[in-house]
Amino acid sequence: AGASSIACALHRGGSSVTPRAPSSVPIAPSRICTFISGRSLATDRKRGSCYAPLVDARTQTSFIAALLCFALAASVLLRTRRQRDRWLFGILATNTGLWYVSTFMLGVVGRVPFWERFNLICGVLLPLSAVRFFGVFAPWETGRTRFLNRASVVAAVVLLGMMLTPFYDHAVVVGGLLLYATVFLALALGYLYKFGFETDSR
Repeated sequence: AGASSIACALHRGGSSVTPRAPSSVPIAPSRICTFISGRSLATDRKRGSCYAPLVDARTQTSFIAALLCFALAASVLLRTRRQRDRWLFGILATNTGLWYVSTFMLGVVGRVPFWERFNLICGVLLPLSAVRFFGVFAPWETGRTRFLNRASVVAAVVLLGMMLTPFYDHAVVVGGLLLYATVFLALALGYLYKFGFETDSR
């Protein structure tokens, strides 16, 4: 382009034109975005920025929550006196931390089948460990609490079996998981609340 402009100027008798140094070729934004986030620019434009997967507030919150859960689990499990309630609390905190880790990974890498299954499996184990932990604080065991423990195990086994099938992300399976978590957590907390009124204070 510079040589053609000089030839035109000399042909027309105009003043000489000083050719400019060729400008540096800019790096394609798509390459930068792909290098940083592992995604193409076309995908990231839908989110507004190629840095969107790294600065998403929900993703960062999940990562911080996972660190807090693991810290709580470690602080309890590393104590000298390891009682049953502390072991169950450590398991509950670890399950919660793993669920937050899977949520964080889903926010970073997107809907990957492995992390989707792992997230749902942690969602199944979380109410199960919570029922066991809350049952420790009950002063005595009744027929209802035994039924609650057995029913939670049976429901967890059925849901875990569904997670291993190709229909793990079906609306019925996800809805069953949500119903399972809501019902068993509510029953465990309800029994604990009831026992609190029936137990004499010391």
